[in-house]
Amino acid sequence: MGVPYTRAVRFAGIVVAGLLGGCSIIFNSGDLPVIADAAVDASPDARPPADATVFDVNPNGLTLATVTPAAILEKLIEYEAVHQIQGFPDLKRRLERDRRCFAFFHPALKDEPLIFVEVAFVNDLPADVAPILALESAVGDPRRARCAVFYSITSCQPGLRGISFGNFLIKQVAQDLHAELPNLKIFATLSPIPGLRAWTAKRTGTSPQGPAVIEASREKLESLAAWYLTREWSSGHVLDPVARFHLGNGARLERLNWMADASDRGLAQSFGLMVNYVYDLGDVERNHEEYVKRHRVVCSGAVEKRAEAAAAWIESASAVPTSNP
Repeated sequence: MGVPYTRAVRFAGIVVAGLLGGCSIIFNSGDLPVIADAAVDASPDARPPADATVFDVNPNGLTLATVTPAAILEKLIEYEAVHQIQGFPDLKRRLERDRRCFAFFHPALKDEPLIFVEVAFVNDLPADVAPILALESAVGDPRRARCAVFYSITSCQPGLRGISFGNFLIKQVAQDLHAELPNLKIFATLSPIPGLRAWTAKRTGTSPQGPAVIEASREKLESLAAWYLTREWSSGHVLDPVARFHLGNGARLERLNWMADASDRGLAQSFGLMVNYVYDLGDVERNHEEYVKRHRVVCSGAVEKRAEAAAAWIESASAVPTSNP
């Protein structure tokens, strides 16, 4: 699979990024670029101004590094978009020996991470995010851990939105960790399902509210989640953006986790449900082909069984017809 090639030009507070067949103008807001909906001349004969700084944004030319400098660590607190970092004690716990934080850097923005991933070393596939985020959790020995969990992936530069670095990041981190810690046997995520509640309300006409009602609806909600993640497609991709990212990268949809994120945000977006995507390094290419070419989600038998159980609720719903690939 070819690597998208991008050329970015920075001048007079403006960055112009050429993406294969076209260009986008990216205007700077302070120090961080923000993308604007505007078209520019994508002609190969187009020339930047004489005072422009031209740099290539290509995943093969990026540097993968463990994040340690204090100035960059402070930026992680600002950028973290999945599980907010609650100050320096929280950041310190996320950087203990049983945790890692990796980021991609570009030479032209050496102190600005483009994207970063937070990793936890645990014994088993996690079913709950709280123990990973807990400040008081015991620090484990990474040499004894069986599982590396990617529990937060954050893209830092809005101006580079649309350039997919995450797939390269996860695969490279998994390969590097496997070489460093051969005791690691499982590489997986503990991921949110951000579109689940909105889709459930639209698809079934109902959206359980409150802990008691949600708990009473557990079987139905788990089945609907499995259906949503495996059966609901649009324009050749599954609807859920996080699932689209991991499945497109060759991960396997392994397990649904009930009340894995009982925070207000977790309940609001997915009834507290989270999911594990597993990156089996020997299967990622095959899984990717299944997803891209055959429009099939590679998932565990348990998830497939849940999805099949949702058919009765889907068929009886009076909402929108089922989406097709």
